Amino acid sequence: MTPTEGPLRLFFALPIGEAGDCLAGVREELARFPRILRPVAPDHYHVTLKFLGDTPGETTRRIIDGFLSLDLVAVPPLPFLMEGLGAFPGTSAPRVIWCGLRVDPQAMEKIRAPMEDLCASHGFAAETRAFRPHLTMARLRRGARVPGSLGDYLSSRRDARYGESVFDRVVLFRSDLDRTGPRYTVLAERTLGRSC
Repeated sequence: MTPTEGPLRLFFALPIGEAGDCLAGVREELARFPRILRPVAPDHYHVTLKFLGDTPGETTRRIIDGFLSLDLVAVPPLPFLMEGLGAFPGTSAPRVIWCGLRVDPQAMEKIRAPMEDLCASHGFAAETRAFRPHLTMARLRRGARVPGSLGDYLSSRRDARYGESVFDRVVLFRSDLDRTGPRYTVLAERTLGRSC
């Protein structure tokens, strides 16, 4: 199958690159719970801008062409601070464990909005939930019972600061799911503040 034959599971994201090294201590702590947690590989840390899901091949090609033609030259790299741990929907019964991100919301919207508009022009529904930038660190295994020590750890790190860096590129990823977890393939990418 060629990279754009479909359907392909797609999403736009901001990878954090080597800044993920600042979270090594969190990864070590979460590794203490292998029976209940499926950690995210450090090279997969990213902020999802738009999840497209299963996308036909022809639509994928059009999305790529549109993405590569977006005017992102005036959008500078975006500084961010990794701060605090939390969980969706909450620490008492988590499904996803995340690291929070502090970013300028207006600057983030200048990156996110063109992806949303591009996808809408190809028939994808607009996102109705509020955008909450975060890094997914781990997912709970189905049926797992959460020990109090994990909730205590998350609560104790609610305000912890882990490091800072900048988002400097937007990537369209293909995601393939298998028993060992997702595999991400870069289909197209743009560097912020530079033309193609």
